[in-house]
Amino acid sequence: MCASGSLVTRIELARQARADLDDIETYLQREAGLLSTQRMLARISDKIDLLTDFPELGVEREDLGHRRVLLCRPYIIIYRLRPSGADTLLIVLRIVHGARDLPTVLSSG
Repeated sequence: MCASGSLVTRIELARQARADLDDIETYLQREAGLLSTQRMLARISDKIDLLTDFPELGVEREDLGHRRVLLCRPYIIIYRLRPSGADTLLIVLRIVHGARDLPTVLSSG
């Protein structure tokens, strides 16, 4: 439940978040192999699934336009919550490496 008392009924991955996952998969397969890639993608998926029950788990960042960030080292899941009637929609906006400059990442798409 969110602070407003509404439930997260749906999680959507924005187009850019899907592209980020594709990039992560490509990079990890090349650099770390199939098993490490599968493990990392499963960890990211598990973290996103956790947000269904704990949508405010991520830290709200004012400097990112009140978006929330959740660590899944070395990556950061960037998302926002949007009321949708009595429920809340959780939109995963980006999944990026923690070394990247988040304001720049978000301003570039």
